[in-house]
Amino acid sequence: SQHPLSRDDRRFGTSHPMKRLYIFESHPVQYHAPVYRALHEKLSREGKGEIHVFYGTDAPLRGHFDPGFARTIAWDEPLLEGYPSTVMQNERGTPLRGFRSLKGSDVFGRILMGRPHAVLLTGLAYEYDWAAYLSACALRIPIWMRTETQDHAFERAPIKTWLRRFAYLLAYLPVKKALVIGELNARHYARHGLGRRQHVPSPYCVVDRFKDLPANESDSARNELRSVLKIGSNKTVLLFCGKLQPKKNPMLILDALAGMRRRERANYTVLFVGTGELEHALRVRAQEIPGLQVIFAGFQNQTQLAKWYLAADVLALPSRQMGETWGLVVNEALLAGCRVLVSQHAGCHADFASLPSVRVFDGSVEGFVYALRKLPDADSTVGQRDFMRRYSIEAAAEGIAHAMETAIPARPQRSQKTQRQPPPPPDDTPSGLPAGAGGPVIARTHP
Repeated sequence: SQHPLSRDDRRFGTSHPMKRLYIFESHPVQYHAPVYRALHEKLSREGKGEIHVFYGTDAPLRGHFDPGFARTIAWDEPLLEGYPSTVMQNERGTPLRGFRSLKGSDVFGRILMGRPHAVLLTGLAYEYDWAAYLSACALRIPIWMRTETQDHAFERAPIKTWLRRFAYLLAYLPVKKALVIGELNARHYARHGLGRRQHVPSPYCVVDRFKDLPANESDSARNELRSVLKIGSNKTVLLFCGKLQPKKNPMLILDALAGMRRRERANYTVLFVGTGELEHALRVRAQEIPGLQVIFAGFQNQTQLAKWYLAADVLALPSRQMGETWGLVVNEALLAGCRVLVSQHAGCHADFASLPSVRVFDGSVEGFVYALRKLPDADSTVGQRDFMRRYSIEAAAEGIAHAMETAIPARPQRSQKTQRQPPPPPDDTPSGLPAGAGGPVIARTHP
């Protein structure tokens, strides 16, 4: 017979001996899937637990219109391979367009049947997310959070700031662990009731596309693309990579260079990799600036990005205070060996400002020009790849694995001394029966 649940088992909502974590995501994300893959491999190799990722939709893999890029996109990497996952197809209307666009069908049933030790949420933007949240609460299963949320991404009125704080204080009441992606994220959790003792580092990260690239191949790829683009060897290439949208403020780069003297401006080439609503305006503005080479490379999918970073010298991310919670292009640029100019409105600035190759500016044209002129030479990038190990796929996976190991108690095992033993047989045991046959035998199966 099955041994009944212990008090700890009931508290953590499981009858399964293996440590099990359920992760609920709205859709496959190109910088989350590699973490789950690495986490699954680590747990399987060490025999310490298991995960299962549930997606509300797989629209980004099928191809969907992304308003940020102003085009239909489909990622060219296998985001569902290498770890256990289920796509629930909980779409309502156009997926990923508003709170009700992902419904919560069957979420409760999945959690009830699987009885995980904990549920990890990566956002609270959809009905689907809240279904997982409320289901975990109802079943008394611990909730963990790993989100991008921070408190400086938007400029808010005082009353809105107060209401938002109250809402998060309430929302985080049942949350047991915060998987922290960076410094501003950690401050957000601490400010809204999740103390530092509940924090587990699981830093924001990207796939390192440069780790296995020998220096000679890196140089060859850089020189080849620069030759194709007709970029002079003496030019400093300023790269903007991402959606050409107001939030990321790519126009500031052209405005800053337009304010320089032509002789100084001629030292630079601007390379825009990406598409979006501002593309036409950027092309018009570029034509108005004499002596400046500006190249538009268009949308480049994930597997094509590495060569563009290698061709660049400096990444520029001049984001406005309009929701730039992190800015993963900075991670990619640092791994590629680029220097970085990043606005103080991009959330990652608090984590990378200490690097010699990074300059943080105030988000203004004047601040950008000043930071560009003060940018150190290429030697400042020495050692930054070692620094970026803290923000690697492996480090993020290790953080979640550590949370599983330390926060989820293993099912208590009874020692041999405390197990109930059958009583000794009575003296008048019937002849022909084995010793002990006259007493009760209690059979227990320990999972």
